[in-house]
Amino acid sequence: MNNLQNFKDYLLKQQIDFEESVSLKKKTWIKRGGVTNFWVLPNTENKLSSICIYCYKHQIHFEIVGHTSNLYFYNDYHPFIVITTVHLTNYIVHDTEIECEPGTPVAKLANQCIKQGFIGYEGFIGLPGTIASAVYNNSSCFGSYMSDIFIKATFLQEDSHIKDIFLNDLKYTQRSSALKRKELRGVILKVFLKRNQTEHPQQLIDKAIENKKIRNKTQEGPLNNLGSICGTISGYRKSTKNLIVRSLLKIYTIINHPSDYQKHKFTKKLILTIYRRKKLSKYISDYNMNCFIWKDDNADIHFNSYIALMKKVYHMEDDNLEIELKVNQNKVSK
Repeated sequence: MNNLQNFKDYLLKQQIDFEESVSLKKKTWIKRGGVTNFWVLPNTENKLSSICIYCYKHQIHFEIVGHTSNLYFYNDYHPFIVITTVHLTNYIVHDTEIECEPGTPVAKLANQCIKQGFIGYEGFIGLPGTIASAVYNNSSCFGSYMSDIFIKATFLQEDSHIKDIFLNDLKYTQRSSALKRKELRGVILKVFLKRNQTEHPQQLIDKAIENKKIRNKTQEGPLNNLGSICGTISGYRKSTKNLIVRSLLKIYTIINHPSDYQKHKFTKKLILTIYRRKKLSKYISDYNMNCFIWKDDNADIHFNSYIALMKKVYHMEDDNLEIELKVNQNKVSK
């Protein structure tokens, strides 16, 4: 109780906006999660850093989120504090770089950068999420890579010291980073990105338009899903069932000459039939097996079964998920 009141008093004293006893189902992208005691909404970098420093000093665990478009909060997880960057969305275009607050929407920034002829943003058009989360995840899409445009970030460490971190510090791998792997711990306060000008801005605009068309045509819409679930997939695992899947898929393709969408839909039906997992059908995208849809309340029950199926069917470079799970740690440790 003292922690609750002390933290509340601190927020009031610092004039930081917050809400109490908030259901995360009303805040998160896929409408999941338990109840947080405090949903905190800092609107300046100083307020963000001061909250985090307070929590570090008093050893209070907190979650920090942007759009939550890459986070799955389990319904039995009730974090004490969730800090959101939804009020930290400003950016400034300087002569040689772009300075972004952590909650800057990737899609909004990409759209403006493309219009101004800045190279490297055309693949991020329509991508949900914030700049800080894109740095954290090493986001990439349609040939655009965060690692290609990242310069540095202002970073608050767990010991409350603030420093600049650079590309080498993040140790980027395919859609992962030292931050995501917990090798580097702290909070991103600000991000600086490249602004390399092209001599052919219309080509960037045309490329971005084409990327958006492809996204709309080949990917599930943003509703009720977190995009790609599993890490890098590099083909089917060797098994009798997968041999049957591949053989039947090859025959289907030769006979029917299907579109990409038809082929993906048939692949899903084939896999679920052979593996006897037809109950998962409505929770898996017709566009991509690597996209789970939280269509109803029962989706949470089927999620682990879906992950187990994906690991049986596909060979992955590692067993890590591309999304981040927020779970009740006490329950996990039992």
